Amino acid sequence: MKKTLTRILAVVLTIVMTVTAVPLTGVKAKADDLYKHGNYYYYPQGTQFISSIRYGQAKTNADATAETTQDGHTKLDVDLNSGVSGSDYIFLGYKTSTNINDAIATYFRNGHYETGPIDQTTQFAVNEKSLIFTATGLDTSGMQDLNADAGGDYIYLYATKDAYAGLPVTAISASILRDGANSAPTGYLTVKKDNTDTASECNAGAGGDYIFIYFDNSTAYTDVTAEI
Repeated sequence: MKKTLTRILAVVLTIVMTVTAVPLTGVKAKADDLYKHGNYYYYPQGTQFISSIRYGQAKTNADATAETTQDGHTKLDVDLNSGVSGSDYIFLGYKTSTNINDAIATYFRNGHYETGPIDQTTQFAVNEKSLIFTATGLDTSGMQDLNADAGGDYIYLYATKDAYAGLPVTAISASILRDGANSAPTGYLTVKKDNTDTASECNAGAGGDYIFIYFDNSTAYTDVTAEI
């Protein structure tokens, strides 16, 4: 009986060691409130997640750049007021982190408003479900009207961390288009307007160039839930 019990314990120990020996080749995150359905994911080692958004607005390119790049933020080299004569320069900056828990977004949307004041949080629908979104920049430079000093709509970029919207955002980009024919880079999603499937044009109502913001939440990962 003692030998049988010893064999059983040995088998159980072997199974436990096998399960815990799953190679940790990337960053592991448990999906309680940020990621999907309680699963575990492994991303390639060194995967960068968007961890902060900051804005800069000024009369000169140099001053707006200096404001945008504070605290190590990288500037998207697109003036969000491009083509609007006499307007301020507005740039969007971002930081990344390899810590998946620092990710600030799974999805972005732009809120378009005719008048203020503008709420710091709002609700937008993603995949037919209403989710809470928070204005970007609150903990850095503050809320930023992407059309400031240019007229037109009041436009603010919002983010949600809700796992229902997708996986953490790993990249953000923007482009200036002269003809308005928007086409997102491969692998990216276009930031949409309000609760619509319409691309948000960041100079809406102000004239100037057509400007669009994009993000990527599709970075390859491995679901190892069944192995844990």
